[in-house]
Amino acid sequence: MLSVTRNTAYRSGIVISTLLKSDQWLRESHLETDTKGAINFRQIPGTEIYALGQPTLEAIDDVLLKIQKNHPNASKIVWITLREEPIVYINGTPYCLRRENYSLRNMKDYGGISASRLEILEERLKEDVIAELNSFGGW
Repeated sequence: MLSVTRNTAYRSGIVISTLLKSDQWLRESHLETDTKGAINFRQIPGTEIYALGQPTLEAIDDVLLKIQKNHPNASKIVWITLREEPIVYINGTPYCLRRENYSLRNMKDYGGISASRLEILEERLKEDVIAELNSFGGW
């Protein structure tokens, strides 16, 4: 697991001046699923719509394969994320930004953010994480 720097004064990144926190809530899953890392993966009854929360990269691949298997005649799958904050995957696990004293709350700074702006912030977050790893000798 990634160790979190508690004193953000030593951080020099554009985005990562906050805490980097795991975005997996494994104990919050209310549905049994055979897809590891796909929290609450389910099909909405009577539709061809599926939902899940905080998937790992491996789970995203598994979910897409399952949907393709369940709907072999589908010509495309549309993936929609409803996130309003940057996320970065480290070793396949999602991490998000949090303020030190409010680590269990979403950051209001990103409410209503456009998709293009979110993508820019995610790229900056990725660059910040890589730079921080390099400055501390990697894992």
